[in-house]
Amino acid sequence: MGIVSKVRNFACLLSGHGVELGRQAWDREYQQGQWQYLHGLDQRPRYSVIVGYLLYFKPGAAVLDVGCGEGILQRMLAPVGYRRYVGIDFSGPAIQTARSGAEPRSTFHECDAATWQPTELFDAIIFNEALYYFRDPTDMLHRYEKALKADGIFVVSMYWRAGNTGRIWSKIDRHYPCLHQTKLTCGPAQTWVIKVLTRRGARVEG
Repeated sequence: MGIVSKVRNFACLLSGHGVELGRQAWDREYQQGQWQYLHGLDQRPRYSVIVGYLLYFKPGAAVLDVGCGEGILQRMLAPVGYRRYVGIDFSGPAIQTARSGAEPRSTFHECDAATWQPTELFDAIIFNEALYYFRDPTDMLHRYEKALKADGIFVVSMYWRAGNTGRIWSKIDRHYPCLHQTKLTCGPAQTWVIKVLTRRGARVEG
């Protein structure tokens, strides 16, 4: 991972509420290969948990991937199947790469997730290491909840820092019931929390 991304991620986590980044910074980092580490083996367990959750809770789903990057999740989902996949990302180079591996059931949009307006409903909306980059992560969930079907789910993955992403999770947990969660550690220092959330006000059987 490039030093720019390391510093940026640390600043993001330290803030406890997310940061908003310029399009040029995203494009430059993708062009320079600073996000290639996401294709590595150490990241695969995290993606596999997300795929497993989708297969269990929403097999054959219509999926929206917010902050999809180069479309890694779409490529991992393709062999097991989905009805529809839509990926959105701020970075043009990332979307260009994602489109190069797309199939007819998938669509990728270069856009700002904070202002993009979905035109369809989804069974599952994914925020995979994306939510804490927004100024108010919980507001982003509120915004995209409008694009969830009545029985739809969010799947959210965030790199774990107890005092920082922990605060984000505490706020989210006050609004969105959790159907299941996984805390995943890969290697000596990489830990993620991945949760399946349902709509606000939904009743969750214990």
